[in-house]
Amino acid sequence: MRSWIFLLIALAVGAVVFFGARYLHNDYLFFAGYVVLEYLVLATAWNILGGYCGYVNFGTAAFFALGAYTSVAIHKFSPMPIPVLILTGGIVSGIVGLGMGYLTLRLRGAFFSIATLALGTTSAARAAPTWCGRRWRPWSAATSNICSWSCWCWRSSPCSPHG
Repeated sequence: MRSWIFLLIALAVGAVVFFGARYLHNDYLFFAGYVVLEYLVLATAWNILGGYCGYVNFGTAAFFALGAYTSVAIHKFSPMPIPVLILTGGIVSGIVGLGMGYLTLRLRGAFFSIATLALGTTSAARAAPTWCGRRWRPWSAATSNICSWSCWCWRSSPCSPHG
């Protein structure tokens, strides 16, 4: 019974904050709310994997970034509504997580941590743009969409080492 009361109070407070921010036209409240919810989801994932299962996982950010990159890449080629993009990013991250889990969940202790650390490191290296000759060349199409187009198209861009 107490959990239902807490849920109703939390939903009421969330609705008041949401409609209050809409009424005041304050974008900062939306941004702050998004950051709080983002960390809430990451903390819940850490609690399930680290708290209940006893695993130390360093690859959570890689799955989070994979979902974001997937959403941006799909939006570039065929603009879709945001809920569809969020669902697609979650499905792709879930499929990759299922494959990674199949490979690593048999490992114990430090070996599991090293495997997930390798996933996060290789994902970051895969997504990072590199300097190739006269322009930035992103490894993935999604990276070029998140950065400004000038960062990888022209020598006079602010990202260029030639200034």
